[in-house]
Amino acid sequence: MLTKVTSLPTSDVFLPAQPEWSLQGISLRCKDAAHWVVEQQPFRWMNGVWEAETLVERPSPCVRTPHVVRIRIAPETLRRWQDLAIDPLIEACEQLKDHLRNGVPAKEHSVLVLL
Repeated sequence: MLTKVTSLPTSDVFLPAQPEWSLQGISLRCKDAAHWVVEQQPFRWMNGVWEAETLVERPSPCVRTPHVVRIRIAPETLRRWQDLAIDPLIEACEQLKDHLRNGVPAKEHSVLVLL
């Protein structure tokens, strides 16, 4: 399905359909017992991919350690997931958990390209 984007300079520009899922409000529990809460902005079209800024935090009574992850997904990946009957929400959560397990939260910002 294609979505017509009228906010761009040319009114005849068509984009692949925006992802219909969101990680907003998801609670992730990793194998190492780490617990993360996710807040996600809506996806927006950026340089040929869908991108969403996501804030990931470990809930703590004393200190919160926020981490910003820019999640990017190409239209081809969305189509492949659909063709293979892959649940995009589950797959995105699993890839985000892998991203967090790999020591990325030591940085304040990172990019995750969903494959």
